[in-house]
Amino acid sequence: MTDSKTVSAFIDQCKLNIFHYRIFFIGGSGYFFDAMDVASISFILPVLKTQWHLSNVQLGAIGSATFVGYIIGALSAGTFADRYGRKNIMIVGLILYCLSAFFCALSGSFYQMLAARCFGGLGIGTESVIIAPFLTEFVPQKYRGRFAGGMSGFISLGFVAAAIVGYLTVPVSPSGWRIFFGICGLPLLLIPFWKAVLEESPVWLASRGRLPEAAEVLSRIYRKTINSTEIISDTKQLSLPHWGEFFRTQHSAMLATSGLSFFLMFGYYAFFTWLPQLLVMSGESVSSGIYASILPFAAQIPGYFGAAWLIDRLGALRA
Repeated sequence: MTDSKTVSAFIDQCKLNIFHYRIFFIGGSGYFFDAMDVASISFILPVLKTQWHLSNVQLGAIGSATFVGYIIGALSAGTFADRYGRKNIMIVGLILYCLSAFFCALSGSFYQMLAARCFGGLGIGTESVIIAPFLTEFVPQKYRGRFAGGMSGFISLGFVAAAIVGYLTVPVSPSGWRIFFGICGLPLLLIPFWKAVLEESPVWLASRGRLPEAAEVLSRIYRKTINSTEIISDTKQLSLPHWGEFFRTQHSAMLATSGLSFFLMFGYYAFFTWLPQLLVMSGESVSSGIYASILPFAAQIPGYFGAAWLIDRLGALRA
């Protein structure tokens, strides 16, 4: 390469290799475990209602606590990732929600569970909003839609896995729900692997003026020597706007996507969080309620992966 160019432009001219497939499955696994943890409470609430003699209000508080923490994590993750790096924040999110799962497994009261679920939501919100923006920065622009969509497809697999694990653990014994939470915390074992495979975003490094480090990352990814003189900082990345400026310039897109996401998630999580409990209240056993949830959860799979396949294809046809 003779002319200097931005990191993003350099990446756009490169091909995918084994590194990209590895981070694809790392990102997918992050979404998978996030979804599994979020869905876990759906199958545990009917048991907690009986064991702890909880009211419907208390059940609603536990079911909503994850999303309270999620909001805090999601709103703060982007700011911290811009300041401290994407890789570090993504791993911190994983640690927080895994520790929360273990705390849930050890909880002995309503308030302990409430605090643990809120803490877990903080980790899930932190991790989930960073995965796609972080990892797609390594991918050429023409592949980013299917890459991000494919990783998101693992959410559907996480819901199905939660239903299956819940069916195999929760009804088995009075402590089955604790085993379920313990399983949700096992991704903590993946942290050494994540740290070894993941690289810090070269786009972020360049935006902070750390061009030699960005060049080193690119050299490792593409297995060829890339000098820092061959890349330049993207000036658009260097001057991050303040929140006020961001809302003034991007408010239309922000309101449209936020509104769509709100109503989509409202129906989505309201249905899936309370489906097992509603089935139990209608007379089904806990085991039957969990089993009946598997098919609706599985119905998400073709939707997610079908959209991932179509997103770049339809965009290319439109262009």
